[in-house]
Amino acid sequence: MTMRNDVGENSAAGSVDARLKDLPANALAILAYLKRRAETTDLPPSREEVRAGAGIGSTGTVQRWLLRLQQRGLVRITPHVARGIKLTHGPGRD
Repeated sequence: MTMRNDVGENSAAGSVDARLKDLPANALAILAYLKRRAETTDLPPSREEVRAGAGIGSTGTVQRWLLRLQQRGLVRITPHVARGIKLTHGPGRD
């Protein structure tokens, strides 16, 4: 039986679950917040909203984790846009 977490999706090789491997709690908290946010509104969050919603201490930490998540293909960040954070899977994607 395959387990599914709050931010993962079960599918073939190269799935979101594979990209979640070894992510620390802060990264998982950000992804979980982005998923919850996308399910309730079409407006992407600001970095400050991600900070508060994920329970992280600073927006600088949020930015570093967002860049790492983007490198793994889990989020897309539009440069120079205050609300340019989108999941690449699940709710909130284009």
